[in-house]
Amino acid sequence: MPRLLRGHQTRYILKNIVSIVVKNLQTKFPVNSRVLRSIKNAVRKTLESGKIENSGEITVCLVDDRHITSLNRRYLKTNRPTDVIAFTINKKPIMADIVISAPTAISNAKIFRTTPVYELLLYAVHGALHVLGNDDKTMRLRTIMQRKAEHILTSIGVLKNGPS
Repeated sequence: MPRLLRGHQTRYILKNIVSIVVKNLQTKFPVNSRVLRSIKNAVRKTLESGKIENSGEITVCLVDDRHITSLNRRYLKTNRPTDVIAFTINKKPIMADIVISAPTAISNAKIFRTTPVYELLLYAVHGALHVLGNDDKTMRLRTIMQRKAEHILTSIGVLKNGPS
C-alpha cells in the first residue's frame, strides 16, 4: 500500500525506536492537536503492552468512508466502509499503516453511547493490536482483543462513557 503523505500530521517517537505519525486526511470530524496526541499515546501504550523492541514507523490515517471503502474493497474484498484497517508492511523494522474511518467513529459513538474521540482511540488501539499480531477472526478472539483494547484505554485514563 502506498504511504499516505498529504494532510495534517504530527510525529511522536516511541522510546526513540518507533516513530508514530498521525495524519488527518478527512474533514467530517474536526480533529485538534489534543485528539492527535491522544491517538499517538494510545498507539504508544499498545506497542508498549506488546513489548515491541524493534525500530520503524507506524502511520495512523484518519480518513472518510469513501477512502476506507476503497481500501476495504481493494485489500479485503469487501465493498463497504469499516472502522479500522491495519496494514503491517514489515515486521523488522516495523512498518505499518492504521487507517481509521472518522465517519464510522461518529456513527458508532451514537450507537454505543460513547464519544467520537473514544471510538477513534478504540480503533487506533485495535489497529495497533493487529500490527502486534493479534487476531479477531473468531468471536472468542474478538472478545480477547476488545478486552485488551479497553484495558489499554483505561490505563491511559480514557473511559468508555466518560469525557474524552
